[in-house]
Amino acid sequence: MEMNRKSQLPTGIVIDTGYQGMEMFLGSLESAIMELFWECYPNRRTYKSIQRQLRHDQKERALSTVSTTIVKLAQKNLLIRLVGDGNGYGSIAYEYAAVCSREEFVELAIRRALESFKTYFPEELSSILEQDILVDH
Repeated sequence: MEMNRKSQLPTGIVIDTGYQGMEMFLGSLESAIMELFWECYPNRRTYKSIQRQLRHDQKERALSTVSTTIVKLAQKNLLIRLVGDGNGYGSIAYEYAAVCSREEFVELAIRRALESFKTYFPEELSSILEQDILVDH
């Protein structure tokens, strides 16, 4: 099944400079979950496979906590929800996949931040960029 991952790129990206790494953009559990999806990008994962991997890498997380966080990541357009094979008992098992790679996400977050600065603080941004260019040469 071909997925149209690029149709809706992540929205509502917020940068919090009080954190480092991916946690500048996402909460700690969201970051941990997205890292697991990005490790296997573009393949699909289930709630349970993510929960098992988190248990192995970090501490025990309730399946409901993991599933709620995954749903929130899908609402932010970081993940796409797909219908999986089910469990053989006639129920539907949802699988999720990252909409974009980690590198694409970081680039998009930086671009959106710069676009926002350019829109609301064009003179300040221009001044900072000019200063940095002059310092580098």
